[in-house]
Amino acid sequence: MRADLQPLVEPAFKDVAVAARLVGARAGIGELREIMGAGYPRAFGMAGLHPLFHTSRDRAGMTSPELLEPVVRAFLQALRAVAEAP
Repeated sequence: MRADLQPLVEPAFKDVAVAARLVGARAGIGELREIMGAGYPRAFGMAGLHPLFHTSRDRAGMTSPELLEPVVRAFLQALRAVAEAP
């Protein structure tokens, strides 16, 4: 995430457990690296936390709507904040 987006995005994720909050060039991990590298000016994202995320042993049964709902709500809140910012 770009540093200037941090005050807009972070409040939305205050109740979502994270291992680290990466800002600026350090945030360019996974697919977000490609998005930031393509020059999109308002990019932010999240990488999976569990040890099997995006591995051959990752399974749909390891998640649920109840686990994902707070994350989806946080993304929605953050997207609204970024979209409404000048």
